[in-house]
Amino acid sequence: MTPTNTNATDRNYGQTPFDIYDASLACGDEAKQKLGPSLVRLRADWHSTRLETERQIYFVAMQGDVGTLEEYDEVYIYCYIDPQDYEVTYFKAYDSKQKPLLSKFSFEDLIGSMGEEETEAESKKEENNN
Repeated sequence: MTPTNTNATDRNYGQTPFDIYDASLACGDEAKQKLGPSLVRLRADWHSTRLETERQIYFVAMQGDVGTLEEYDEVYIYCYIDPQDYEVTYFKAYDSKQKPLLSKFSFEDLIGSMGEEETEAESKKEENNN
């Protein structure tokens, strides 16, 4: 039995195969669901979006704006879409400063905390030597 799509088109993918455009629509739908009304514009980055043939998964990159039509910030969205079940298996959204929008974690915080751990380890090492 071939699954059918549950989005607004209700297209039967057994008759018309799932493609890169469908993957971008799935990523966009996920972005709208997760970011809600703060997402004011969204567009696919067709230079980066692709089917990763070795992994048999679509990588979708999107750019958009969050905020209001008058005041907004850029958002960068990355999704993996499984072409077998049409599901988003990975979703991340970052602001223009590369900070995640849906969590408080950032790469800068991670790098900063690594430096703090090294400093703490060095302090303990010095204490043990004295």
